[in-house]
Amino acid sequence: MISIIGYDLRNYSVYLISILTAIIVYQSFGKPLIFDRVVIGVYFVAAVMSYRIDKNIFSIVCILILMRLIEEMLWVSDYKAAWMREFIILSIMFLCVATIKHMVSKLVLAFALLIQGVYIYWIYIGYTAGDVVGWYVIMLLQSFLTIQLIRIRVYLWRRYVSRNQEVKKNRTDKNFILVGYAYIALATIVIFEQFAIHVLGDPTLITFKSSMAYRYVSQMLAGFVLWLLFNELWRLVRQTRLFA
Repeated sequence: MISIIGYDLRNYSVYLISILTAIIVYQSFGKPLIFDRVVIGVYFVAAVMSYRIDKNIFSIVCILILMRLIEEMLWVSDYKAAWMREFIILSIMFLCVATIKHMVSKLVLAFALLIQGVYIYWIYIGYTAGDVVGWYVIMLLQSFLTIQLIRIRVYLWRRYVSRNQEVKKNRTDKNFILVGYAYIALATIVIFEQFAIHVLGDPTLITFKSSMAYRYVSQMLAGFVLWLLFNELWRLVRQTRLFA
């Protein structure tokens, strides 16, 4: 079977969904408010449609909505303040220690310790850098937390919602976890670059973040999430028609 991350490329619906996603991503490039509204709309449509049909998709979408709410709350908060940065870094460390058996937890923990060490060193030498990585540390936390919640979503559902045996791990979990890994890598690259700018003392240095490449990659990742959800929505539509 010709497939990509579990979706059959011989299915015409995959092509149509890919075209639709590409149009949305292209038309909304550089217009984050428009794209955000589309994504939020898709989240809620997916939640409503999957509530009775597929609890697996419903639980995943609930996690995505929760992460979106956390992102919005942090955006309007004083996330550039030193105390907020420390709170986020310590939260990352706590989550990493709690899930230390996973390799990604070990890597993220080491990186969080590096970030903390850099800021402690800057305080020690009296260097005032201000907030240089605040939002990207939030991205790191959000991506890591999303991965961990998706990993334990079956346990959480059966423990706190229902013992429904239909809720189980599937390919969709793996796909969204892969997206989480990609966002962690993206945040890591940007944070390293921001530190390098201050170490080299050259604010005019052309970096991945300052180039168009960052915008393209971040938009493509967001578009990929949209593509995954569209495919699942189409599957739910087909199931609804089947049982009608």
